[in-house]
Amino acid sequence: MKKFWIAVAIVAAVGFVCGVCGLAMGPELGAYWDLSGVHRAGGFQNIAETLDAPVTDIDLQVSSATVTFAQSDHYGYEVTNMPADNPITFQFDGRTLTVRQNIDWWHLRLFSFWTPDPAITIYLPPDAALNTVNLQFSSGSVTVNGLNAQQVQVRFSSGSLTIADVQADTLNVQLTSGTARINNTTAGSVTMGLSSGTLTASGLVSQGFALTVTSGSATLDGTFTGANTVRVSSGSARMTVHGNKADYSRDIAVSSGMARVDGSGQNLNDSNTGAANSLYARISSGSFRVDFVE
Repeated sequence: MKKFWIAVAIVAAVGFVCGVCGLAMGPELGAYWDLSGVHRAGGFQNIAETLDAPVTDIDLQVSSATVTFAQSDHYGYEVTNMPADNPITFQFDGRTLTVRQNIDWWHLRLFSFWTPDPAITIYLPPDAALNTVNLQFSSGSVTVNGLNAQQVQVRFSSGSLTIADVQADTLNVQLTSGTARINNTTAGSVTMGLSSGTLTASGLVSQGFALTVTSGSATLDGTFTGANTVRVSSGSARMTVHGNKADYSRDIAVSSGMARVDGSGQNLNDSNTGAANSLYARISSGSFRVDFVE
């Protein structure tokens, strides 16, 4: 018990020191901390640019930002509230738009509620057809809306992620912690991984998906044809499949936990060798439920 209160005291002392430093350096600019010490933040910048050629690929890696894809009559980008001490860089080689910000866990902005995350907007025409979209975030709020691409990959550490009205040949979403929502999205194949947090999909259409839940909660509602795989280590996964149960072969096994098909724990498996679609599920610990709705 004594060690617990010592730890609490240390955390409180660090918080107090950080607060004093942040106040001393001013609420408008704030401060940040890295391995070399505490520094005064250098203010903010706003930039905008129109691109003179179509974007075919997007590669974006930022530490913390609000990112939005918006339809426009041109290709371009805009960023506001960009911190001068940790700037965001944009490079365009005539095909690929590359966006970078230092992803550094040792760069801590003090009193971050005084300094909002930078806001990035990427402008694309409605008929823009992209090859690959690679998005990686440490934290923030991200909206991926109205994209049409061959490959879309999103890696998200913490925060809020919304994917809506996306069409892709392949969609890969990996969520470490936080909340992810996928709405009205169609993909040839879908891969989703959830380490901790909540993932919700509504109106998802795929021709085969793989879902891995290490810990957390995943809820999927949509049309899932082809070969479908669910693995739950700890947590829960629930599927609502718009289709006839007779059109699916099922191979469901539970080591520890619970599984239900249309509300029943009986008849989980059905070899149904003539079925065009399949559902394979392995539950180590946790729960899995699938309901078929015609």
